[in-house]
This record gives sequence, C-alpha cells and structure tokens, in this order.
Amino acid sequence: MNKYDIIVLASAKYIRGLKSKIAKLAHSAESYPIQTRSFFRQYGFTVRAIKYKKMSVVYLVVNQTVYIRAIIPSATIRGL
Repeated sequence: MNKYDIIVLASAKYIRGLKSKIAKLAHSAESYPIQTRSFFRQYGFTVRAIKYKKMSVVYLVVNQTVYIRAIIPSATIRGL
C-alpha cells in the first residue's frame, strides 16, 4: 500500500463519518440551537450548525426538510 492509497482510505473514512453525522439530522435537526452569530447570517437567519471533527455543517430546517447550506472548516467561524 502506497501513501496515496492511505490518503484515499483516510479520506473515505472521514467522508463516511461526515455523512453519518449529517444523516442523524433526519431525527434531530431541530434540537440544535439557531445560530445567532453574525458570521452565520450569510447562510440565512435561522440556520443551525453541527460539528464533525474540524468541520461544521451549516443547515436550515424548513417544513421538516433539512437543507445543507455549507460544510466549512470550523476554524473559519469566528467565536467558536
């Protein structure tokens, strides 16, 4: 196994974890608080966010439907 295979495997594992975290929103999306920091206004006024490792998933809930607005590095969010 070369270094590229290791990177691909690690990336695939990370993506599976991220997808699993997002899938959990089907049952708990509205349990997370609405984000009030000014940074989040670019994504809407009632957005919520969850974290997976060093990433944040910013989403909106409308009529029981979850809309992913962004997946961004948590370090780019001021005040976290």
